[in-house]
Amino acid sequence: MVEDDSVLFTIEEGKLFMELKEFLLGEPEVMLFTSDSQDYYPEGKRRIEAQKFIENRKQKTADAQKPTKTSVKGGKKKRKGKKRKNKKKSVSKQEL
Repeated sequence: MVEDDSVLFTIEEGKLFMELKEFLLGEPEVMLFTSDSQDYYPEGKRRIEAQKFIENRKQKTADAQKPTKTSVKGGKKKRKGKKRKNKKKSVSKQEL
């Protein structure tokens, strides 16, 4: 198992390659068979489904590799509108 959806085979004898390729592409779970950077797809309707699956996987991989944007806010907050002046109110003894 290479990834969650990939398996790696090593074949010593070249004659087994065609048998392995035909067997794997005949399995309903197999969407793609790659050998020496050459992609092989299942026949018929499954080929279209497989190509869509591969494109979606590539897009997800590309999206996962994009850096995320973060913003940091700091410093003094600016008030909007008029500035208020702090007026001190003096209270006389009579008002108490």
